[in-house]
Amino acid sequence: MEKQSKTPLADIKYEEISKAIKKLKDAGILFSGSMMQISKAFLIQLLDVNPYKCSFEELRTEYIVSSGDEETEVPSTESAFHDFIAKRYLDLEVEPRSELLDQYESTVSHLREIDDNLFNIKKQLDEITKRNNPSEIQEKKPILYYYEEHNLLAKEELMQFLKEDIKHFALGKCYDRHWSSWAHYGIPYSYSFNREGYKPKEPDDLVNKFGALPYDEFKNLHRLYKTDKPLFYIYLANHIRDHEIVFCIGELLDDNHVLHPKKELIREALSIYSSGNKIMFANAIPTIIEGILHDLCLEVGVPERDLLTEGFQYKLNKLNPILGLDLHYEYYSFRFRLFRNKVAHGRLTKADSDELADLLLLDLFDACKIPRSMKLKVNQKRFVTEELNKEIAKPNWNDLIQYIFLENVAIPEFYHLDDKIARVEGLITEQLFWDYLEKLLADPDEETAHGLFKLQKILSRRKPHDNRCIKIKKLTGVDKLDSILADKYIRNMTSYY
Repeated sequence: MEKQSKTPLADIKYEEISKAIKKLKDAGILFSGSMMQISKAFLIQLLDVNPYKCSFEELRTEYIVSSGDEETEVPSTESAFHDFIAKRYLDLEVEPRSELLDQYESTVSHLREIDDNLFNIKKQLDEITKRNNPSEIQEKKPILYYYEEHNLLAKEELMQFLKEDIKHFALGKCYDRHWSSWAHYGIPYSYSFNREGYKPKEPDDLVNKFGALPYDEFKNLHRLYKTDKPLFYIYLANHIRDHEIVFCIGELLDDNHVLHPKKELIREALSIYSSGNKIMFANAIPTIIEGILHDLCLEVGVPERDLLTEGFQYKLNKLNPILGLDLHYEYYSFRFRLFRNKVAHGRLTKADSDELADLLLLDLFDACKIPRSMKLKVNQKRFVTEELNKEIAKPNWNDLIQYIFLENVAIPEFYHLDDKIARVEGLITEQLFWDYLEKLLADPDEETAHGLFKLQKILSRRKPHDNRCIKIKKLTGVDKLDSILADKYIRNMTSYY
């Protein structure tokens, strides 16, 4: 019986290419073989000749016939030919086994650094315990405990990366196009982004107030704060006047649903500040800021009964994973907390108030900007709603995808967006949107496939038995949702971070 010829490469479907690549992954060849070995293991599945037995000239000729490529386009040397195949069909520009080894060595090196950090932290904690100085215990131990936990979490993330994700990340770094969010940003785990941020240091009193200054100007101001307080306070007063900080805070109060209910209280505090009564102002501000953080906790789903029984630190701990750098957690947790405790226990003196009033005004300004953070889902949904209404005749369909993923987020009546929301909802029924989803699935990576699988599940609940949902589900090729991959897709394609 004559052996049946395989489908020519010129006519092959993407599905067949994907199956061939999957076999390479399952067999471990991608991470154990050279580019030549990977290419041969791929071609043996798709050509009528055996790359391991035939000559290179026979293999090249068979490939040209099967693919329909011009002979001049196909490399004539064996090594270059197999590099060409690996790039054309597997998108590989770098040898995966080499990239995997580099990633492994880098990750192990970072684990050693974290262990060194933990050793030094424990040593400092032991020394503080021996000295038994109450002030040092109150001020320094919480900082060290924070960095200890910070490093332990980083170590856990790195171990997880080594166990589950290093191959996925390394392969993404080899691709001609970036298939994964990690490969896109070049960040395999948080520790690699800011290694210095895991070494214990005193919180910066100025970063939440002057972080937007040019770097050199900020460093000079920081030096002034440490070495010449009278001159620093002159600079501070001039900054508040020249940048109209009191006015700017007032401007933030009318257009945010978290701040609006507090606007009378905050304006009264600003009036007290402007009148020169620094003692009353300094005593009022920590409570107002804690109230803002309290309401932000409610915004992200923390039950009020928990907030009423827990302290200031609990609120910060709940907000930190969500708000990240927008919160300035270290400052509020380790420096502002000390000011707040002085107020709570009636120990804020006139001298404290005179020194702190202008700084606390800038803290209030910072706290009033936090409810506008795009890390809050309500602000994300407001943003994409407004963007879609600006371009309603020719929508950015990625904005609509983001809007759908935020379906469980309610926009408060405060913003009067009902009409705009209705127009956005109408876009979901447009066939052009569904055509766009099909286009995204013409050649999907894993994250896109699982992301759009999750999207169609949301849409199918809105439109039960809609044939378009069934079609999208089939095109994803996904049987069971991987939430981690879907969430990576969502983060990678969002426009508001």
